[in-house]
Amino acid sequence: INLPTNGIVVSKAVDKTVLGQTAPKGGITLTGGKFRFDHSRNLIIRYLRSRPRLDKSGSLTSEDDAHTSAFLFYGTDGVILDHVSASFAHDKGINFYNNTGVGPLTRNITVQNSLIADSNTMMNLGNNPQADMTNCQNFSVTYNLFGNSRHRTPNMEALGYGEIINNVVHGWGARLSNVYNGLLLNHIGNYYKNPGLGEADNKHQQVSVSAKPLIYTSSNFYSNRLTGSASEDNRVIWSYFENKSQLSSSFFVSNMHPRTIPNPSPILSAQEAYDKILADVGANKYMDDQGVAQTYIDEYDQSVINNVKNNIRVEPLNTANWRLPNNLPNNTRTSSFDSDKDGMADAWEIRQFGDLSKGPTGNDASSSYTNIEVFAYQVDFK
Repeated sequence: INLPTNGIVVSKAVDKTVLGQTAPKGGITLTGGKFRFDHSRNLIIRYLRSRPRLDKSGSLTSEDDAHTSAFLFYGTDGVILDHVSASFAHDKGINFYNNTGVGPLTRNITVQNSLIADSNTMMNLGNNPQADMTNCQNFSVTYNLFGNSRHRTPNMEALGYGEIINNVVHGWGARLSNVYNGLLLNHIGNYYKNPGLGEADNKHQQVSVSAKPLIYTSSNFYSNRLTGSASEDNRVIWSYFENKSQLSSSFFVSNMHPRTIPNPSPILSAQEAYDKILADVGANKYMDDQGVAQTYIDEYDQSVINNVKNNIRVEPLNTANWRLPNNLPNNTRTSSFDSDKDGMADAWEIRQFGDLSKGPTGNDASSSYTNIEVFAYQVDFK
């Protein structure tokens, strides 16, 4: 989908789900401009790729807006980004910005199972340290891959709870995450592999001198520093943003903060997280013409995964590498795929119900999910 160079803005969306996995083989790739939601609530976005600095021919766009992100949210309460791929953004790959005083506050955000790669920076949740962070809380970043990355892996700027748990970060540059304000952070079981050349203190997690987060940090793997053992002192990978010196012990707590995210994800070891993520990350599933879940990983995402596996560091922001894959499929559905236009494949409905009489919002296939959710969520159980 070729967006205009100034992108597309969806305003005041409420209770919306985007099921990118229901597209045919090749999935959905957004190019040419930013994909932005303003002042919205309760969104689920799954299995999309967004590469805003490209047009669909694979050429770089001239867009240089400082807020060009692959996924951009201004003032949103309640978002799940799952199995998305974000890359080639002029600003941040994924950005949740608290639009103070306008619309809902930025809170109740989950980013999971997603591949964030080679943008100016990776991910930000919240606002800057000077802004009003009241009630900005419940930020969960789990099971993601940050590849060909610079920094913000992610940054969190809030006064409530946040978690950076079980992510893989590979080949980063200036630093990792920076946390601000009174954030209560759980930082557990992440896998940090192959920092930039000349590893130094400024390659670490960082906190602003003026900030007062309370950090629980444990069981992280960090190349040449930490093995992932729960007995290690993980404070060694935290430093001050301003002078890069070791962070004071007053910023740390010895017990994990209560997890206030509903239905929190299981906490794995760093090695378990590494194996899980490399096996299943990004916009990698689709429904075939029979309504059966299948796997497809495009050439660029596969290269990021391969670089992590083979420990090959690619310098980020080399726009010569910013190209859409040559072999990206361009498929459409025939009319017989969904003849009653209810969003569910006819073949699947016949297998599930025996005919096409059931509607997408019924609970015939499950008492907990609608019929179209059962159809779409096959990708989670394959």
